[in-house]
Parts: sequence; structure tokens; C-alpha cells
Amino acid sequence: MDELDDNPKLQKVFGKPVCEKMGISAIGNNIVFMELPTVKLSAEDKATYLAEMDSVMRKRFGRK
Repeated sequence: MDELDDNPKLQKVFGKPVCEKMGISAIGNNIVFMELPTVKLSAEDKATYLAEMDSVMRKRFGRK
């Protein structure tokens, strides 16, 4: 969670703290991250959000 809150690109999209503006849910054996409906993202913001989440997850799980 700290990686998300400290990410400058995500801070630009969601503000600080990032995780306060994101929905995080466990569904079965998966953890799902999503933007909350209270946050309106432009197409550019959504692309940034998805790219940064992909980058963080790849680093976390050792995939490049």
C-alpha cells in the first residue's frame, strides 16, 4: 500500500493518500484494485492508473 501512496504518478491522478481514493477488495483468491465511483478519471488518467498499477505489481512479484 505504501508503494501506491508514495507513487507520484498515482498521486497526480488520485491525490494524497492514493489508497484513500481507491477501492481494494478480496474476491476469491484475488485482490482487486479499482477506482471508486467518486473519482472521475479522464481517459489519460485511467491509462496512467493502469500503467502504474501494472508496474507496481510487476516489481512486487518479480516480473518485468
